[in-house]
Amino acid sequence: TRKTERDNLKEITFGDCHLCSETFKDPVTLTCNHSFCSSCLKTFWEQNKKKNCPRCKQKILKKSWAVCNKHQKEPQLFCVDEDKPLCPVCDFPHQQSHKVIPVEAAIDVLKEQLKSDLKSLQDERDKYKQMEEKYNEMREHIEKQLLSTERQIRAEFNKLQQFLKEEEESRLAALREEEEQKGRTISREMKMIEEQISSLSDRILLFSPPQILEVLSGGL
Repeated sequence: TRKTERDNLKEITFGDCHLCSETFKDPVTLTCNHSFCSSCLKTFWEQNKKKNCPRCKQKILKKSWAVCNKHQKEPQLFCVDEDKPLCPVCDFPHQQSHKVIPVEAAIDVLKEQLKSDLKSLQDERDKYKQMEEKYNEMREHIEKQLLSTERQIRAEFNKLQQFLKEEEESRLAALREEEEQKGRTISREMKMIEEQISSLSDRILLFSPPQILEVLSGGL
C-alpha cells in the first residue's frame, strides 16, 4: 500500500539498520517490509544458511530493493556478485570484475527462484499432508481395533457371567437337594427314635407297681 511504501521510505531515510545499527547503506526491503543494508543482509543469510528476516524470522521467498535514497532513481542494472540493484548515479563506475545484468533479467532469475521456493514449499506441504493421512489411517485403525477388542471383552465377560450364573444355580440346587436328603434322613431317624421311645415306654409301664401287682394277683 502507499502508506507502507511511505513508511518504508521514511525508515530507510531516517532509520538505522537493525543488523549493524548504522545508517542504511544500499537498503534492501524484504517482502515483510523490514529493511536492512544489502551487505548486512547478505552476510546474515550466508551465516545462517537460510533466508529468513532477521527481525520477524519470516521466510523470504523474494526481496525488493528500495530506490537510491540520494537520487530517487529506479535501478536499471543489477550486480549479481553483490546481489543488489545499482543506482545509475552513485554506483557507477562499478567494479569491472563484477557481473552486471539488467534488472529485468534479475527479476526473471528471482521469478525462477520464487517458483523453485514455491515448489519446495508445496512439496513440503504435500509431505505433511501424506503424514496427516497416514496418522489419520493409524487413528482409524486404532479406533476400529479398540471397538473390536471391546466387543470381544464384553462377549467373554457375558459368557463368564452366564457360566457363573449356571454354576450358581447348579450348586444351589445341589445344596437344596442335599438339605432335603439330610432332612429325610433326620425324619427317618426321628421316627425310629420315637418308635423306640414308645416301645420302651410301654415296657416301662409293665414294670410299674400297679401292673406288677395285677400280674402277680392273676398268677395266684
